[in-house]
This record gives sequence, structure tokens and C-alpha cells, in this order.
Amino acid sequence: MKKKRKYQEEASKLAAVIDIAIEAFKVECPPNFEKRHQEHTVSCYANWKESCLNPEPQFRNLASLQYSINDVFTYFQEGTGNTVEYFWKKIDEAQLDYKRENKLEKILNRGKIRGRIEYD
Repeated sequence: MKKKRKYQEEASKLAAVIDIAIEAFKVECPPNFEKRHQEHTVSCYANWKESCLNPEPQFRNLASLQYSINDVFTYFQEGTGNTVEYFWKKIDEAQLDYKRENKLEKILNRGKIRGRIEYD
């Protein structure tokens, strides 16, 4: 029987992922990023962390959290380079159960978009 997922557990796990993402942008910043790009990206991830750990009551559900997960992982699912490799290495080391996947390739192979998250 599958364990029922709880919002706070999933949000805490996502917060750990966000910490790794921030570390990746600080330690292995993409070469095409200027300092202001790096600072802005780190700030965005910090804001996502805050909003997933302390959401508005109407957004405290797993469906809303899925949008945050999508936001956090977009760069690391679609990008390449040292920042992305560093991120996935740290995710594996932390034994977080997120996997790297090429979502765009899956959608193109399937031939249709399923839902709003895939569309975005």
C-alpha cells in the first residue's frame, strides 16, 4: 500500500531541493550569468522556498505544491552544464526521490500535452 503523501513532508523535501539549487547556483554558477543574474535566481529560489513552507491557506495542498515543484525543477530538467550536473549529483547524494527526466521529449513522443503544468 502506498504511503499517503502529506503537504508538510513534501514541502520540506522541496525546501531541501531548493537549498541544493541555491548552492548549485552559488558554487557552479552558469558561465553566461552575470552577478545580477545569479543574485536574482538565488532570490527567486529563496522566495519559492518561503512560499512552499508557508503558503497561503488556500494553496496548502499537493496540487498547488506541484506547480512549485515544476518551477524549481524547470532549469535543472531542461538545462545542461556544470550547474545542472552539480545539482543532480547533490540530489542523488541527499537521496531525495526526484529523477532527472526530459519532459519535453516525453510530450513530443506522446504527441499531446496533458494538463496545464505540461503546457506551461
